[in-house]
Amino acid sequence: MRASIPKATLTGASESKEYNGAVLTKTGTDGYSVSGSLGDYELRVTYNKIIEPGTVETLASYALYDKAGNVAFTKEQLDASPNFTVKNGQLKVTPRTLKLIAISATLNTSGETIKASSLSTPDGSFRNGYRQIGLLEGHQLAGDFVQGSGNQSFKTSINREAVRISANGFDVTKCYDIQTQDGQITIVGPKQYDLIVKPRSYSWTYDGQAH
Repeated sequence: MRASIPKATLTGASESKEYNGAVLTKTGTDGYSVSGSLGDYELRVTYNKIIEPGTVETLASYALYDKAGNVAFTKEQLDASPNFTVKNGQLKVTPRTLKLIAISATLNTSGETIKASSLSTPDGSFRNGYRQIGLLEGHQLAGDFVQGSGNQSFKTSINREAVRISANGFDVTKCYDIQTQDGQITIVGPKQYDLIVKPRSYSWTYDGQAH
């Protein structure tokens, strides 16, 4: 007589994290729990894994093994049985927030045209016209995405569509939620001084002498 599938519920754990370039998965028994009794059977599971933003089921496969280490019931048999209930969990990776801030500054110039993308601050907080917050170490920003130029005061901005992000030669732009903030360049000319000359008044009574 063939043994019957034990009455139990297998529940997969769920976990969510922001993209950080590392694999999200489960190991050992930390990715599931079982309620009910498995009797003399051993449950073995394998897990899905995910790196880029998206969602996958936590449990990739599962089966019951007998004491001899042989498969007693496959995943397909467990899924089809009314005795065995599976509540799979989810592994979810959300895009990483990356903030790009366009430069703001006050410049003293003599009328030449200034490009925002050519500006950097002495302390290095802004480089090539922008500042970034949230880029992972080892990832690189590329693209002509800093906008704004002029010889008078002008607004600076980030063209989000032109931003490209790479890691180890792969494009990972889609792994980031890119947020932008505009800036302002205020241009003032060289200091000018108005020299006002007022004539001094002289008055005297003509006495026939030279003064």
